[in-house]
Formats: sequence, structure tokens, C-alpha cells
Amino acid sequence: MLSASSLFRTGLVAAVTVIAAPALAADLSAPAPLALPASDPLLEWGSGWYLRGDISYDSMRVGSAVIEGFTNTSLGRPKAKETWATSFGVGYKLGSMFRTDVTLEYRSAAAVDSVRLASPAFCTLVLGANISGCDVRSTTDLKTWIGMINGYVDLGNFGGVTPYVGVGLGAARTRTGGTFNSIYDRDTGNTLGYINNSLAPAGKTQLAWALMAGASIAVDKSISLDVGYRYLNLGDAATAPYLWTPAQATSLLVRGKLKNVQSHEFRVGVRYMLDN
Repeated sequence: MLSASSLFRTGLVAAVTVIAAPALAADLSAPAPLALPASDPLLEWGSGWYLRGDISYDSMRVGSAVIEGFTNTSLGRPKAKETWATSFGVGYKLGSMFRTDVTLEYRSAAAVDSVRLASPAFCTLVLGANISGCDVRSTTDLKTWIGMINGYVDLGNFGGVTPYVGVGLGAARTRTGGTFNSIYDRDTGNTLGYINNSLAPAGKTQLAWALMAGASIAVDKSISLDVGYRYLNLGDAATAPYLWTPAQATSLLVRGKLKNVQSHEFRVGVRYMLDN
């Protein structure tokens, strides 16, 4: 027969077993926790942003000039004087090869002058007198605001110098001012009359596009000097309409138009990386 102490120990073991059995079963049936993979470091989305500023010396070209409304009289190919421009923008560098930026540019006034050798019949119609020959001279100036979205491909780094090519697409707001069309005697040079004089400024918004090539030179890890060439096409420009009455014709609504306005530019600028 078991002693009282033996019975006590047997009962204690049985009680502990009954109490611990459910917890032990739960531990045995629960799956082992999965090891989570190490997370990647967060991407630094600001790592490619930059600011830029440029100035340029621009040689303007105009394809042709006409006086619309008066048998679309051609004034030939105008001569345009050189001008300058300044622009500012913000961009983003996409890896080691690609960049894109948005720029706003202002171009100072460029004088445009064109002369057409007119026939005696034209001179008689306009002036109401028999003139052996006269010339029509059109003079205006162009001021332009340009907004562009540009893309570039960097062609490799060669000792801190990175050549690139690029394209741009945007809109140009071209404004004419100080416009007049004068007629003068071909022999004496004296002014004989005006088709219009001192027209009000007129603006026109056109599609603009550009082709670029150049090189950037690293000054330090944040600053680069940019030197390059850009061809820019600004579309057409036009003066305000003007009601004009020739000497031997009814009143006509005329305006001057400059077609295919272009620019060949030498540009110098600075790019600043924001987080280097």
C-alpha cells in the first residue's frame, strides 16, 4: 500500500500534467515564425533634382516677310540683328545618361528689316503718281517669351567633361513692336509714303522646337558649367492689322507677317544639383 507522501506526489504530478497539457499541445501545433527578409533602404527621390540658369547670344533668321491683304506682297528675306536671351529652369537627372528640364526664357528685342524692289505699276497704284521705281521697306522688332520641355542624353564622362545632345518642345509668345512699312524713291531715297506706320504691338503664340548639342564641365560635385549650341524654331510672327487706303484702290485690311523665324544660339549656363 502506498504511503500518504507517495499518494501526494502522484496526485501533484497528475495535476501538473493536466494543467500543462493544453499549453504544450498549442506550442507543438503552432507554426514557427517566418524570418522576414531584410528591407531595402528607402529610395532617395530627391537625388537627381537640379536648378539651371543660362544666357545666350542669338543670331536671328527670318525665312520671308509679306504684307498680307495687299495681294500678299512679298518683302523678300528680311535681315535680323543679333540679340541675347536669358533663361531659368528646374530639371531632374535620370541615372547617368538622361536628363530632363523645364525652362522659361526671355529674348530681348531683335530688329528685323526687309526691303522689296517694287514695280512701277505697284508704285503708281500705291502713290497715285507715275514713279519709275520705288522700294517698300518694312521694319519691326521682335520680343519673345519661350517655355520649353527639354530632354538630353549625356554621352559619357571624359575627365570631368560630359558631351550631350538634346531636343526641346514648347511654345513661344512673340510680340512685334515699332512696326511700319514705308515706300521710298529708289533713285533719291526719299520717303514717298507709308502703307502703315507705328502699329500697335501684337502678339502671337506658336509651337517652338529646338535641337541642342554641347558639353558640361564639372566644377565640383554640385556645380557644372554648360556650354553649347542650340537651333531654335519659333514659327511665325505678325503685326496688328491695319486699315489702309492706297491712292488708287479701296481700303484694305493689311498686316505684316514674318514667316519661319529661327535662331542660331551660343549658350553658356550653370547647373546646380540640389542635394550633393
